[in-house]
Formats: sequence, structure tokens, C-alpha cells
Amino acid sequence: MEFNLNIHLNGLEMIFVLLGWGIVFFFFYRIYKNQEKDIRPKLWKGILAIIIGLFAFTFPLTFFQPPISIAILPLGVWILYALRKGKWEVYRKYAWLGFGANYILLATTLIGIFFHGIIYPKDQAATFISEAENASLHIIHPSAQKADLNHEAFEQALDIMQKSKIDSHRLYNSIVLKEEKVERFPYILSGTKSQIGSGLNTQVYVERDGKGVLITSDNQRQYYFRSEQSFLKMEGGGTDE
Repeated sequence: MEFNLNIHLNGLEMIFVLLGWGIVFFFFYRIYKNQEKDIRPKLWKGILAIIIGLFAFTFPLTFFQPPISIAILPLGVWILYALRKGKWEVYRKYAWLGFGANYILLATTLIGIFFHGIIYPKDQAATFISEAENASLHIIHPSAQKADLNHEAFEQALDIMQKSKIDSHRLYNSIVLKEEKVERFPYILSGTKSQIGSGLNTQVYVERDGKGVLITSDNQRQYYFRSEQSFLKMEGGGTDE
């Protein structure tokens, strides 16, 4: 048993989740006001019935990012029926509203995810790295040549970098299995920030030639971007290609 949404919220999605709860409480208000006063439960009991109604057996949909779940069996409704069988007609609408709230919140969350993809496009490096004034370069592999970050060149590259494909199998072998003696991404950037309100937490790895970045988000998805010019200053000059 689990709540039907398993989501790492960001600012935009939080707005839509709050919108979903606003819709739920709108329907709660309608039910509560239209119920006859002599059978109407206390306000807190009505709210509690909705909360219990939220509980459900769920089916996960892992192909969504972030992953979500769909409520399929109204466990909370059954529990409330067992606890208030004698007053089921009083609490029935609240219980089913609680179960339906799963779908209201699911709908508003999906809308939030949709708009998040439009406002924060994942095919642009600037979405993941919008502030790099305080960025610093660190070597994480002994095969790397000593280098510094060219801040001006890097900030210019962020606007023109192109999303590219990467051999994830080879990358896994080089990073996890240590099959590659020369690491393709031997540098990591610290001090960068993603676009305000995106809620994206990332790690930024820099390619050894200084022309590419591999961005790993907190949901373990990876994005690879390339520029035509290097944004690294190699110690002693030259390049590391």
C-alpha cells in the first residue's frame, strides 16, 4: 500500500499539486454545504474521511519522469465502510471524494510535468546550468590533464551547445567497470545552478577535450551536450583531445 504519487516536487509542480488540492476542497465544500444539517458530520470528521479515502492499492508507471502511480483499489473506502457501516450514508461521499482525489492530483501533477517540460526544455544545456559565475573545475580521474575553466567561453557555449547522443553502454563500462584507462569525463563542475524554479539537482561532468558536458540529474537520467569550441584552459597550453 502506498500513496499514489511518488514525486520529487519542484516549484512549478507544487503549484499544480496545490491546484489539485484546491479542487478537492472545492468539492468537499459543495458536499458539506449540501448535506442536511441533522446528519452532517463535524468538519474535522469530514476531512478525516477524505484523508482515509485517499489510501489505495496502486499501479506504478515507471516510464514517467518523475515516476507516478495510479490508484486502482479503494482501500480507504473499504476501511471507512468497515468503521462506519452504520453511518455509511453520512460518510460515503467523503470517502469516494478521497479516492477520487488520487485522480484529481494525478491529473494536475501530469499537467504540471507537461508545462515543466515546456518551460524548462531538456534539450538545452542552459536549463541545467543557468548560473556558472561561481563554477569551478575539479579533476576526478588521474588520466586528466590539469586545466582551468574558461568562464567566458563556457557561458557562451551554454547558449549554443547541442544535445547529442552518447554510448551509454561504453560510458557505464568506463565509469562503473573501470574498463577504460583514459576517462572520457575526467572533470566535474561545482558551483553551478539550474534554472530557477526547475527543481533540477544535477552533477555536471566535463569531457576531456573541454567541448562536452555530461549532466546527471537526481533521477539518474543523463544528458549530453557538445560545443564546437573548448571552454577549458589546459595547463601549458594546447588541448587534450
